[in-house]
Amino acid sequence: MRRMFYYLPGVAEVTPQALVDAGLAGRFEIDPAEQKGADTQKYGKAPLDKGPDGKAGMLVSFGQGSGIGYHADSQEWHKFPQFWLGWWRDKRPRPKDLERSVMLAGSAVTLADGQQWMVPVAKLLPQRAVYDGTIWGRKLDERYRSLWELACRLRDEYWELVTEAVLLRTELGGKLGDGDDVSEKLSGEELEAWGAALETATAAAQGLDLSAVVQVLAANYRIGNEEASTLGLLTVSEAELTDECWAVVHALVDGAGILAARSKKNDPGSA
Repeated sequence: MRRMFYYLPGVAEVTPQALVDAGLAGRFEIDPAEQKGADTQKYGKAPLDKGPDGKAGMLVSFGQGSGIGYHADSQEWHKFPQFWLGWWRDKRPRPKDLERSVMLAGSAVTLADGQQWMVPVAKLLPQRAVYDGTIWGRKLDERYRSLWELACRLRDEYWELVTEAVLLRTELGGKLGDGDDVSEKLSGEELEAWGAALETATAAAQGLDLSAVVQVLAANYRIGNEEASTLGLLTVSEAELTDECWAVVHALVDGAGILAARSKKNDPGSA
């Protein structure tokens, strides 16, 4: 296992509350309200007289075992307001090292680090069997309500707009050959439609909160904005509409399934 280390400056003892205070509740699977989930059997820790900041504090890592310690010459460290984040230089954490104890069903997406990450698919989120006194039905497990609502928001405010532009670009691009003058091959109405779609999609892409994308990934992995940044999971491109962020949201909302259903509905011969 390739460990992710967290250094807590000035902390004398690692407790669930100390991890909550450092903003690490999600990484250590703690319920902030009840402080459940993080016990001494779930993580390794070591007191440091001299940490990355040259001062005393505590080093903590998810999972028991050897290898808990601070070694400046062979570790890489990154400073954030509430903690320091680090790992062995020759053992950079991989997706499988950061998996949660319960993984949600989803689709594998390759991110900017070249690794495949399992993105949960909203329609596959766990459901509970409920009985209303007459018949049995299904209801979304409330533990995943926030993820479901996030998926709906990202679908409406981002995926739909960007996908519309991508599909239109593909459609119009099919009318062009190498070296063709766009203004000669496309009608004024087509150019206007493409310009409007591109403007809307670009605005949606630029307005996307990357923290929301990380929140999606965090459903299956013990990461936050800090880990996503230091591991280089996402890129932002002004030139392309589709990137890692779009791929994550595309998987979350089952974009492929949505497009397939729409295509079938619009195809008279599929009935």
